[in-house]
Amino acid sequence: MSLKGFTFGTVCFDEPRAIYYAGQTLSGTIKFDIELPVTFTAIKAHYSGHASVSWNEDQSEKYGGVERVRTINYVGNELYVNNEQYVLGTGAPTLLPAGPHTIKFSYQLPYNIPSSFNGEKGSIKYCMTAYLEYPEGHHDKLTADFDIVDPLDLNTIECLRKPIETEYDEVSSCNMFCQSQPIIIKIVVPVGGYCPGQTIPIGIQAQNDSSVEVTRIKFQLIQRVRYHSTHPRSTYVTPEEVLESASQGPIMSHTKRSLTCPLRVPDIIAYNTQACGIIEVAYFIKMLIKMSGCVDNCEDDHEIRLGLIPIQETLTDSYVHPLSHLLPTAPIPKANMNYSQNGEVQKNVNENDSGFRQYDIGFKVPGLPLLPLVTVGSNIPQPSAPPLP
Repeated sequence: MSLKGFTFGTVCFDEPRAIYYAGQTLSGTIKFDIELPVTFTAIKAHYSGHASVSWNEDQSEKYGGVERVRTINYVGNELYVNNEQYVLGTGAPTLLPAGPHTIKFSYQLPYNIPSSFNGEKGSIKYCMTAYLEYPEGHHDKLTADFDIVDPLDLNTIECLRKPIETEYDEVSSCNMFCQSQPIIIKIVVPVGGYCPGQTIPIGIQAQNDSSVEVTRIKFQLIQRVRYHSTHPRSTYVTPEEVLESASQGPIMSHTKRSLTCPLRVPDIIAYNTQACGIIEVAYFIKMLIKMSGCVDNCEDDHEIRLGLIPIQETLTDSYVHPLSHLLPTAPIPKANMNYSQNGEVQKNVNENDSGFRQYDIGFKVPGLPLLPLVTVGSNIPQPSAPPLP
């Protein structure tokens, strides 16, 4: 026996996995079955999207020589989508007949909204709520979550076409009686942005005129997450997550070598949270040069961007995302995302009395739009990689 009534209905999205691109049209149907006719004023669809962060920290304070510990709660919120529309009715009392009903809805998502995210201290979530409103003022409701992928076209950020170059100039000397001898290692990443499934060909030019050995040059692709609270203002940084690793070496003493270390970007749907001011998800290439003997190791990292559309110059063939079966079935919307030279999104934001930073609904930026880990239950796959040996 099937249950009847509006609250036992379902919200069915046209995208089968309920994953949408920013700027895409969110559409679907509200399905329900009522046993008896009811008088209603309207059926409304409310679309919402927001980010929130929250964590606690203990702080020690002394009052009159007595030490006390108080807990401070750090919170922050941003609002991206907050729109409501009539999908049936006009607000006047109307009779809704008994039986099954299927009502369509459609809403143009803003282009400048961040990807969905679930993390240790915060999240970015989107949902659609359908309301059946009655003349007496009360209502029944149905709620369904959906996920957003903000499709980053790496070609829209000009600075990413430039290579990332790092040079290590180390002088080898065990003690004051040893003769100083140079170790010069130049590392080049061809461009500053890649897509999942692509291989980053990291170039290594090494000249080791010393008597010590460069035992290993290790590269890690890592993800870092930072949460920013607004009341009070603070930042929480989670431990970095290693997504992929590769290494080359050794480089023997008194030798010169030219190497390439392939570092593959794993099969993930990279988070694009540039339109979010309180949750930052960033990707870096970390470089570690290990030396033998008493010479200190060298370590450095550089940020790279992971996107959905690769830089044209990095392609030798047509590109297909390795998780394309988990992306929206619709094409990426054709609109412009306004990025600055350093890749930051230009946002149109105001703050309301509730403490939410509210984005103008329907604002379309000019240009091309196109862990902690994700918690269980999200439609977007989690990045995962084994730790380095």
